[in-house]
Amino acid sequence: MAIVHYARFNIQLQDNKDVETNAAEWQNVLHDAAIEGYADDFEVFYLAEKDIVGVSIPYEDGDRMVLLEAGSVLGFCLACYEKSDLPSMNQSWLSLHDEKDQTIFSTM
Repeated sequence: MAIVHYARFNIQLQDNKDVETNAAEWQNVLHDAAIEGYADDFEVFYLAEKDIVGVSIPYEDGDRMVLLEAGSVLGFCLACYEKSDLPSMNQSWLSLHDEKDQTIFSTM
């Protein structure tokens, strides 16, 4: 049985009175970007306690091609994020997580 890990693109929003509205807008943009980037399987998420939205793509640990495909989709999401004019973000980064949501690697 293969172990599933997750490749993620994360965006930390600015904590302000509009953070919930901004998170919903970002989730819509990221959802559309993942579909346009040809993601087969993905989840758009919002971690309210940390004001983080993002896209998470599962891949089997050790399957380099699937990880490359996930990276391609996340790169497309990053490009859409950079072109958008949505407000209130602090920073963005890429990360890899294990099946228990522990960070394996992060660019931040």
